Parts: sequence; structure tokens; C-alpha cells
Amino acid sequence: MGAFILTYRSGSGEDGTDRLSAAEAAQRENTFAGMIALPLVASGERDAAIDSMALPPKAAASLKADLEAGRSALAWIEVWDDQAADGDRIRISAGGFALDLDLYKAPHRFGIPVTGPSPGLAITGLHDGGGGITVGIQTLKGTVLTPVIRPGQVLPIGLR
Repeated sequence: MGAFILTYRSGSGEDGTDRLSAAEAAQRENTFAGMIALPLVASGERDAAIDSMALPPKAAASLKADLEAGRSALAWIEVWDDQAADGDRIRISAGGFALDLDLYKAPHRFGIPVTGPSPGLAITGLHDGGGGITVGIQTLKGTVLTPVIRPGQVLPIGLR
């Protein structure tokens, strides 16, 4: 599957700026393990997961073929701005897929490909609405808060 970038926007999200203290930012940095466990997409949910990725038809067909042949798997990821919905924007990249996403208080759930012996994803900061880019991720073990991300910064995250 080739690399491609899609853009997702929904609703308005201006309700202030993030107001994390230096201690809170440091705590996020210190408690972030760099590894998360995401729920795998069940075979009966594959079409919904692929639809959530908003892939061009050719890319969707290629991904379906990879899934059916066992060359790839999909996981669900759910992300949101865990502080103020202030216009933070990120790119999530995984397995040749990338999605540019405006963050809001409401979680956005979509499928991502997970491939290879040590799968992972990357979150790239694209725009900071004020106070740093703050991302919450729902995992199998609960909510994980990423370290505060700056525009241009890439945060690699391993998947287990």
C-alpha cells in the first residue's frame, strides 16, 4: 500500500487554549511509556474500519487484499484534544497510511494499519492552537495522554 495523506475536519473547536503548568507538562512526559495497546479490528468490522479511513477506492481495495492475505491487520485508534479544543492539528501515520486531523473534545475513531514485527504509529504536530498540542488516546488499558507536542515534532509510539 503506497503512502497517502487524507484530511479530516469536523465542526468548530475554538473554546480556549491549553493551560498546562510546567509540572503538568513534565508529568505527561515522564508517565508516557511510548507503547500502547490498541484494539484490533475484528473481521466483521473491517469494512467499517476501512470506510473510517476515507481511502481512495484503489487504496481501499489494496488494503482489503492485504488483510485477506494476512499481510496486514487493522487496529482502532481513538484520539481527541484532552485539554481545550483550541485548534490543535496532528498527523497520524501508520503502515503507509496518514491522516491529518483537527482535534476536538469529542473523540475521533478510525482504523489504522498495523504491520511488521514491531508495528507502530507516529503522531506529528501540525498546528498548536495555544499551550502545546495535547492528545488523548483511548487504549485497551484506558486513556493515555501524550507528552505535549510542538508543531513539526514527531512522537513515535510502539504498538503491542
